[in-house]
Amino acid sequence: MKNQLHLLTKPAIAYTRTSTSQQQISHEAQQQAINAFCEREGYHIDRSFCDFASGTNTKRPGLLAAIEQAKKTGAPILVLRIDRLSRSVSHISQLLNSKVQFVAVETGFQADSFVLTIMAAVAEHEHKRISKRLKECFSVLREQGVVLGQPKEVLDKARLKSIKTNRAKGDATKDRYREVFKLIKSEGITSIRKTAERLEVLNIPTPRGKQKWSLRTTSRLMKSL
Repeated sequence: MKNQLHLLTKPAIAYTRTSTSQQQISHEAQQQAINAFCEREGYHIDRSFCDFASGTNTKRPGLLAAIEQAKKTGAPILVLRIDRLSRSVSHISQLLNSKVQFVAVETGFQADSFVLTIMAAVAEHEHKRISKRLKECFSVLREQGVVLGQPKEVLDKARLKSIKTNRAKGDATKDRYREVFKLIKSEGITSIRKTAERLEVLNIPTPRGKQKWSLRTTSRLMKSL
């Protein structure tokens, strides 16, 4: 049955990544999402590769092996989303310019290299912002006499403090969307309605995580940036 199914579907390569074994989006969860995508799109997983490594690490053995396999077979490499592949815009650009096809299953085959580059820019900026906030929170916790001996507990506290700080100042939302809106404007799109439509095509979620952009939300962000 499995061999018959493979004759009717196209081969693909699955790649999953987590920074730690405790990360919320596990390899299993990523693999399940990729499998569901394959069922919808008429593909089957020929090989799967994974890494426990930072997204800024460009020399991950699993990724390098997946790329080598893709060059041999011509099969696309499927990832849950672009930040699983890399958090570096320069690295993403390098990968997209290679002879290997990369597909983020959350956006699908319709997302071209321009869209993936935008998403990579957002992921890279988010990574830098979180890193900066965490360092600030660690410094505050030390000043308060907190012993930084339990990494998970300290990290949870730092993240909560970072979220509260970002919400209070409103800087996080502006920073997150500034480059995206700038790129859309560079395409010659300036109206509120067209900008909202373009954001939806690019599959960029609203600050509240919704896929549908209202004119009010779009206008408010455009005016604040």
